[in-house]
Amino acid sequence: MIFEHLVVGPFQCNCFILGCSETRQALVVDPGDQLPAITERLARHGLTVSAIVATHAHLDHVGALSGLGAATGAPTCLCTGTTSSSTTTWPCRQPCSGSPRPPRGPSPGT
Repeated sequence: MIFEHLVVGPFQCNCFILGCSETRQALVVDPGDQLPAITERLARHGLTVSAIVATHAHLDHVGALSGLGAATGAPTCLCTGTTSSSTTTWPCRQPCSGSPRPPRGPSPGT
């Protein structure tokens, strides 16, 4: 397992790279800014980006999303409720507004 933590951009967003040391495939989470720093770290480990995930669409989390997607060809994924014409949406445990959502549990009567 390869794990890299970068603090990027003027808002100091936490960007994470999770890579497989065997397959060299990687997931990049919240590429907020500083595309060159992110791509350099990927190259240092010889990683190919399989997917890019933004936990939400605030500016500090998506600043390098488009550039990283263009540079790698990897799909970008945003949580449900976030819109973009070039992304796949994944359900998330918190709405994109940042307001807490009650934990999901069994439906009543199940």
